[in-house]
Amino acid sequence: MYLLISIFLFGISVLPHLTRSYLGNGADPGDPNAFFWFLNWWPHAIGHGMNPFITHAVYAPEGINLTTVTSVPAASLVAMPVTLTLGPVAAFNLLMLLAPVLAAWTAFLLCRYVTNSFWPSFVGGYLFGFSTYELAHLTAHLNLSMVFLVPLAVLLVLRYVRGDLGQRAFVWRLALVLFVQFLLSTEVFGTLTLFGAIAIGVAAFGGGAELKRRLKDTGFRIASAYGIAAVAISPYLFYFFKGPVHATNTLYDSDLANFLIPTQITGLGGKALASASAKFAGNYAETAAYVGLPLLVLAVSFVRERRRFAGGRLLSIMLVVLAVASLGSALRIRGLRTIPLPWALVKPLPLIGFALPDRFTLYMFLVLGLIAAIWLATASNTWLSWKKWGLVAAGALVLLPNLPGGFWSGTTNVPPFFAEGMYKTYLTPGETVLVIPAGRPGADSQLWQIDSGMYFRLAGGYLTRDTPRGLLCLPLAKAVLTSDLERYPLGLEAPGELRALLARRGVQAVLLYGELGEPWRPVLAQLGLRGLDVGGLTLYHVPPEMIAPPAQGLLPPPSRCGADVEPLAERPNR
Repeated sequence: MYLLISIFLFGISVLPHLTRSYLGNGADPGDPNAFFWFLNWWPHAIGHGMNPFITHAVYAPEGINLTTVTSVPAASLVAMPVTLTLGPVAAFNLLMLLAPVLAAWTAFLLCRYVTNSFWPSFVGGYLFGFSTYELAHLTAHLNLSMVFLVPLAVLLVLRYVRGDLGQRAFVWRLALVLFVQFLLSTEVFGTLTLFGAIAIGVAAFGGGAELKRRLKDTGFRIASAYGIAAVAISPYLFYFFKGPVHATNTLYDSDLANFLIPTQITGLGGKALASASAKFAGNYAETAAYVGLPLLVLAVSFVRERRRFAGGRLLSIMLVVLAVASLGSALRIRGLRTIPLPWALVKPLPLIGFALPDRFTLYMFLVLGLIAAIWLATASNTWLSWKKWGLVAAGALVLLPNLPGGFWSGTTNVPPFFAEGMYKTYLTPGETVLVIPAGRPGADSQLWQIDSGMYFRLAGGYLTRDTPRGLLCLPLAKAVLTSDLERYPLGLEAPGELRALLARRGVQAVLLYGELGEPWRPVLAQLGLRGLDVGGLTLYHVPPEMIAPPAQGLLPPPSRCGADVEPLAERPNR
């Protein structure tokens, strides 16, 4: 049933064109193209006997450490048969369609274990799997959409605490869950660890002596599972701690008003409330706190009814903890920063401090799903049951996505130069190519590289917002990567600086495409390079003497390429 819902909501537009349309924001193909590349890379690297943790195929020549970005190796390896037969776009679509389905199903399993009731558990699973959090990240983020292991981890802990699962079975199953979760999203792995520890601490604080003893034993078993998972992922960890860790934009905190005011991804929001939601921090893919009035009323009613029970108190406390944590280090109300909040104490910490608070709504919706399931399953009479079901139905309706908004449908862009194989005539295997626009605006070029069978290397790329410093510190790099020529204009020194960039990156060919590539024609002409219009692109061959060592004198002093260089700023796209 969850699968049918996912197909109805998101699959109808992409399934007929599985290899060229994709489930994601077509207006901003940056993140989807990054995941296409990741899904292709792991099978490609393993099949060719390459080190899969480090790549020089993008950000050439130095490349990038893929363990420090959202490279989803677990999803890539599971989807390998689809990737090798139909391509990474089809694999991406199927994974994204399954993401809410699997999340809803595992949340259903958790709710059914707690309530032993089918339909309340079905609703609880739906509220988690098709939550605002899931809708937001289905627009762009495969790693953050595949969260089905979170309810499974909670279910395993509950079963062990209740004595329904033996020690060995618990440890090995939890180790497997942790292993796969780490290889899906290190961020979700870290936040699951943090909030799981908080939940166990809250339960122990409010429980009796027997529960405390049981939770203490559970803590030891959980530590054992983490140890086994750490050994299993030790090769990955070796490269991960070599770094550098690529931090995500830390702007994304939930806005207090967002709990009641939806963004445009929600059908109830649409354009009617666009002016109000535009004041929230971040873009619509990172504004996922909308719960709606019906579910807030449900949560308050649950607290009143179940506060005398240990489970009710635990869920009520965790709901508040998660909601406050999602607000970040300072309370924002319609964009206005006010008082400091507890997350400000966590933010300076290594690794976990990189987590984005708005994404903590993942756990908030899991708690809400459990609350809804328990609340429905404990209705004492028929009239009360109808009232509860009506309120929950209203809560589900206000969370429905804004399907006409175009947030879950995009089309890939592959020009004839690559679609028809023309590149084999004009490029040599392994050649380093600079595509302009590069960076996020030019993320389509990564799909071209995939379609060519990784025939060439890219001097740019978009696999992380935190651009490698070896590229970022070069003159004109920001203009090339952002195509924002208002902020980074092309001055009289542009030809010399572009030559320096080509020399440092060892670029052998430049490809211009689209309107964003047009301003670079005169700059390349001043370098004496002649363009050839072919297959929907303009190709410039860079002569060897232009990238020879003497050109290194045009490069900035080494000190300008150090830690004092600020990372590339990106404005939120709404």
